[in-house]
Amino acid sequence: MKSEKLKIVISVLTILLCLFMFFSTEVQANNVDKWIEEGNDFIETGKGKNPITPETVKNAIVPIGQALVAIATVVLAVVTVIMGIKYMSSGSPDEKAKLKTQLIGLVVSTVVIFGAQVIWSLLYNFMIDVTK
Repeated sequence: MKSEKLKIVISVLTILLCLFMFFSTEVQANNVDKWIEEGNDFIETGKGKNPITPETVKNAIVPIGQALVAIATVVLAVVTVIMGIKYMSSGSPDEKAKLKTQLIGLVVSTVVIFGAQVIWSLLYNFMIDVTK
């Protein structure tokens, strides 16, 4: 059984090796001046008329972030209420233990959601300081 699998693997690798031998890649080392010119063109394009500033990033992303945080806050509130009702109505200690383990996921998701706001504000303030 093992020898058959080994033969199949060796056969496939041999076929792939034979196929790749026919494909060659060309390196055009004689076009270094062209590479430098294309790189300079790329840099000049980046210095265009509308550079990306922290304000444009903020104006584009903040409304999306606010909507997502608002939705997440509502979802977290609803899930917290549902878990609280389930915890109060559960009778056995096993059910309560399961709900407590689910509560860990709820706490982690809350930290991630509101931690993202903190990360965004730190990143934005860093961008403002760098551009000044």
